Amino acid sequence: MILFCDTSALLKFYIVEAGSYAVKAWVDEAEAVAVCRIAWAEAHAALSRRVRETPTDAPVIEQAKAALAP
Repeated sequence: MILFCDTSALLKFYIVEAGSYAVKAWVDEAEAVAVCRIAWAEAHAALSRRVRETPTDAPVIEQAKAALAP
């Protein structure tokens, strides 16, 4: 199975929030995971917004950004 993740699902893989465990289970079952090219830019924008809104999450957000590095 090829799992296609939109940006919100992709972020659930890196940041623990509602639905994260389901996404991780789907990724574990998939043969491949695909995302749209724009997902990287959308993910960084969403993560930067989260840091602005919740500065205490900054260390986790930086780890997520590093994990998304090409």
